[in-house]
Amino acid sequence: MTTVFTTEEGVCTALRRTPFLRKKKPALGTLTSEFGVILNTPSQGTGENHHTWWVSLNAEPWKVFHVITITCPNP
Repeated sequence: MTTVFTTEEGVCTALRRTPFLRKKKPALGTLTSEFGVILNTPSQGTGENHHTWWVSLNAEPWKVFHVITITCPNP
């Protein structure tokens, strides 16, 4: 299980509200059903753009993701 955000704003919200995520590197990719199941799981800590992703056993998501740089505005 892992965390997915659907917008840059969602990533920035999560980074502001959840300090342990600041050590993670965001990546961009397109998911299809072969990669598993995604469910919108918003919370106060991560905002409305938070999704939980249950990765399929034989999925290879690193093939469709690449690390990106996001510049978040100061709070």
